[in-house]
Amino acid sequence: MKIAFAMESYLPRMGGTEIRVHELVNKLPDSWDIDIFTPRFDGLPVDEWEQKNVHIHRLGNFNSSSYFLSNSRPIIPSIKYGMELRKELSRTKDADAVIFSEWNLMHFRLAHGKSRSIEIADWCEVLSNNKAAGLPIHKRAGEAYLERYLSKKADVHLAVNKKIGNLLNTVHGVKNDN
Repeated sequence: MKIAFAMESYLPRMGGTEIRVHELVNKLPDSWDIDIFTPRFDGLPVDEWEQKNVHIHRLGNFNSSSYFLSNSRPIIPSIKYGMELRKELSRTKDADAVIFSEWNLMHFRLAHGKSRSIEIADWCEVLSNNKAAGLPIHKRAGEAYLERYLSKKADVHLAVNKKIGNLLNTVHGVKNDN
């Protein structure tokens, strides 16, 4: 089995998704090949092996202090990472599944369909009307479009908890299997 993760960041950057994926990867069988695609921040190595079967591919070259400046990600770095990911997934078409970390959504939009693999969306939040109210209109429209696209195009949806699963169903009509 070969699994690829497409993430907005990975360890050593600490966050809920990074830790959750790291723990999941450590529980998968050693016989599985695992590729983790993530932006390259602050001069980290381009390629590294976390374990004998876990290959981390750091794409591009980004500054974490400007990329993670606020909850609102800058659009240009998101597009650059998405294009790098698209190129890598086109090259490595042999994964059985690609798991896309839902936030940031731009990398899924740009890389969708390039792997010929099952595409799994790992949802950590859903932009409900309450969360959208605080965003400028252009960001709200962009995020809503990207969420709708992801909700329709991913083959499988995973929600981090029941609340997110219910929001995913209510806001985007994604079937909630609990």
